[in-house]
Amino acid sequence: MFDNVRVPKDQVFLNRRPERAGPLALALAFVDYHRFTAINYKLPLLDIIIGAATLIAEANGISKAGHVKSKLTELITWSETVRGLAELAAIRSRPGEHGVQQPDPLAVNMAKYHFAHGFHNATAILTDLSGGLLAAGPGGEDWDNPQIRAVLEKYYAAAVPAERRLRLLHFIADLTARDYGGYQSVLATHAEGSLEAEKLQIARSFDATRAVEYVSALAGIADR
Repeated sequence: MFDNVRVPKDQVFLNRRPERAGPLALALAFVDYHRFTAINYKLPLLDIIIGAATLIAEANGISKAGHVKSKLTELITWSETVRGLAELAAIRSRPGEHGVQQPDPLAVNMAKYHFAHGFHNATAILTDLSGGLLAAGPGGEDWDNPQIRAVLEKYYAAAVPAERRLRLLHFIADLTARDYGGYQSVLATHAEGSLEAEKLQIARSFDATRAVEYVSALAGIADR
């Protein structure tokens, strides 16, 4: 914020060049770069969610159930679609000004939108597979008490020993039910631009000419 500050004219970015403000400033170029880095740094988080869902389904002894396989497939579809769109944004990139490569705006905004749009459903699936122990499970002090631990080892064992299962549940609770999970939930919705901002850029970037010309030819209205 500038408050009664004199800025020399030669230090003003894009001084008297308002026509360059759109392509170079926050509205267009910056957000595409920002979303390209964003969607790529999110890829490990996608792997974490799928890995956690797979392991907890196995630990709870439900991995062979049809509805569980369906949920895991839904996570895989979401994750790999985001990854594929991120790669497509790089494949379709083009040289920009000063030799800086620009990610494809359509693909990169689709990648960010698809990630953000599906994130809360993905964490809901992970929560569903894990069960209520994410919120009601025993803590470290319980486990450190020898008398209580003997009970926990007996009754919290499932397809795997109790310690492995509880460690997984605490890890997933951090992802979904605790401070870090809440932080990631807000980031998914608003970081690097909101869903509506991404939809706006998708609509702006898509060229419908090919599709319109194709339908015009099929419908026999190309010259009419």
